[in-house]
Amino acid sequence: MGSFVTWRGLRTWLAAAAVTAALAGGTLGCGGDGDDASNAEGPRRDNWIADTQYMRDSLGNDLMVIIRRPPGAAVEVEPRAGSGDPDAPGAVERLEPREAATLIQNIQPRAYVIDVRDSESYVRLGWIPGSFLIEHDKLEENVGEIHVRTDQMIVVYGDDNDDRTEAAARLLASYGFPTVRWIRGGFLQWAALDLPTEEYSR
Repeated sequence: MGSFVTWRGLRTWLAAAAVTAALAGGTLGCGGDGDDASNAEGPRRDNWIADTQYMRDSLGNDLMVIIRRPPGAAVEVEPRAGSGDPDAPGAVERLEPREAATLIQNIQPRAYVIDVRDSESYVRLGWIPGSFLIEHDKLEENVGEIHVRTDQMIVVYGDDNDDRTEAAARLLASYGFPTVRWIRGGFLQWAALDLPTEEYSR
C-alpha cells in the first residue's frame, strides 16, 4: 500500500482502521539489520514512527498520508551519501499531480518542493509555487543546502522525463532524507491540469 491513498465514504474509515491495526502489529515497519541508529548504514527503519494525516482533495476524495520518520523529536536531516536506502518501503514514491497539489497545500509541516529542471525551463515556463530550483545535474553537490526535518516530506518535480525525476528522488533518499516523493509527468502535466503555477512578470 502506498503512503498516499484515496478512498470514498465508508471505505475511508475501514482502511484507516486497517492501517491502525497494522501499525499496532508492526506490519508496516521496514525491516532493519539490527544496527544502531548511528551506524554508517543509516538509522534502522523497523522502529520508525508513522505520522498520519487526513485531508480531502478538490474532487472530494478522502486522502490519508503517512510519513515515516525516526523515533524521537524531529531534527534537521544531516545528508550523507549512502546513509539512506531508496528501496526501503515508503522512502521514494510517485505522486499523481492532483495528489501532489493537495499534499503540498495541506500537509504539516509543509513539504519541501524541489524543481530539478534547468533554469531556462524555470524562467520560460514558470514553476510550482514555493518550490526551490536545484538543477538535476547540480543536485548532489547541493544536498547540504537542503534544510529538511526528519518529519518533513520532499516533493520533487522535473520536466516530462519521469525516469530523470525519479532518479533525483532516489538520490535524495540515498542521502538520508526519509520521505521523498516525485510528481508523475512533471511540470508540464501539472500545468496542463491547470494546477497553481507562478512565473516572472513579463
